[in-house]
Amino acid sequence: MPNQTCHSDSAFDAAFEQSYAHLVAYSRSRAGHFEDAEDLVHLAYLKCRGAWRRERVSRRAGIAFFCRAIRWVILDVERSRSRRDIRERQRGPSSSSERRSSLLDHLAAEEAIHALTGRSRDVCVAILAGKNYATIQRELGMSAGALAVSMSRARAELNERFGKRPG
Repeated sequence: MPNQTCHSDSAFDAAFEQSYAHLVAYSRSRAGHFEDAEDLVHLAYLKCRGAWRRERVSRRAGIAFFCRAIRWVILDVERSRSRRDIRERQRGPSSSSERRSSLLDHLAAEEAIHALTGRSRDVCVAILAGKNYATIQRELGMSAGALAVSMSRARAELNERFGKRPG
């Protein structure tokens, strides 16, 4: 690829088109779990469009320019997802009716759990306390099979209490 200076916007598009397959592969390798690699490449294209300086960027340097833009886009996507996740965790119920409904759901669930009998209740309370299965088995003196049966019975009783059919 000759090291010529780009003289028009069509040169920008040509540089992008020439390196498109490489950019998609690069995006896939960098993005991992993010949305489709092609979407990230197109976002990078839009980001580069305004920053492209015809007099400074050669065709060869164009690929590096686009790869940097892909890294910027991936970081932007990651940052915005992180911020959205934090906002969603911090945001409680938005209206008073949602808060009231959430409180009623909590009270109904608590009442249903306390209505369970014997080991089913103990297992359910331990699970809600965040204990892992090994700890529950040890604390309640149960085998893995007995724990599974108790969990199944608790689930069936709760489904029956809330009117859900198994399925």
